[in-house]
Order: sequence, then C-alpha cells, then structure tokens
Amino acid sequence: MKNIGFFIISLISLGCSTEDRILKSIDPNAINIRELKGTHTTTQVAASIVTLDGEEITEAGQLKADTEYDIILKGEGADFIRINFGHVFEILKSPVYTGSPSSKFVYRIKTSPDFDDRIYINVVPLHLDGNEFIREHPQAFFLPN
Repeated sequence: MKNIGFFIISLISLGCSTEDRILKSIDPNAINIRELKGTHTTTQVAASIVTLDGEEITEAGQLKADTEYDIILKGEGADFIRINFGHVFEILKSPVYTGSPSSKFVYRIKTSPDFDDRIYINVVPLHLDGNEFIREHPQAFFLPN
C-alpha cells in the first residue's frame, strides 16, 4: 500500500514539474506577436531608461549615440512585457521569462551611431492563458519621457 501511495505522489510531482518546465521554456521574445490572440485587458505600463550605473535619464540631451542603456518596463498584472519594435537602437539583451509573474522587465540596448534625440519604443504586455500567451494592444513611449 505504501508503494502505491508513493507511486501516485511521484506521478503528480512529475506532472507538475513537467508543466513548469514547459511554461519556463516558452520564450516570449521569439513569439510572433501578430499571431497571438488578443485580450481587452489593459496593463498600465511605465517605461524609463537608465545608464548602466543605474542613473535615470530624464532629459534627451543626456542620451548619447552608440552607447548602452537599460530600458526598464514596469506593469502589474502582465506575465511579460515585450518590446515589439523600436527606433534608433538595437536590443542587446532581453529579459528571460521565468514562468513566474514579474512587474519589472529590463532590456539592455545600444543606441545607433546616428542617434540624435529620443528613443521610440512600442511595447506589448503579454498574459499567459493556459500554455500560450495572449496579447494586449501595444503601447508607445518616447524615452526619456
């Protein structure tokens, strides 16, 4: 009888850990946003840009061409917030989806050599619905705000 109970508990924990591995293996940075189902949910997203030392950039004159910065996206309720596209920069490092809710997503970027003013980003909050993501309407920001 003990063996049957142990076997059942082992199966349940194996099933849970398999589902956790599947969710963590989903890469929202590689998903084609246009193919996702939509939702009417709206996440209030805040965007900011900081130097690699953590100093917040508040004026456009502080940004320099060909320089690395972190774009910080914050939003309660979204499982992931993805930069859909942007202007005058390249993404060097994107946040990794951990399978756990987060309210802060940090993107390492590098401004282009011909950068001269502010950064434009278009972001899409994503929500996990079962084993797939659904998307909200995009939100646009100029950084610094």
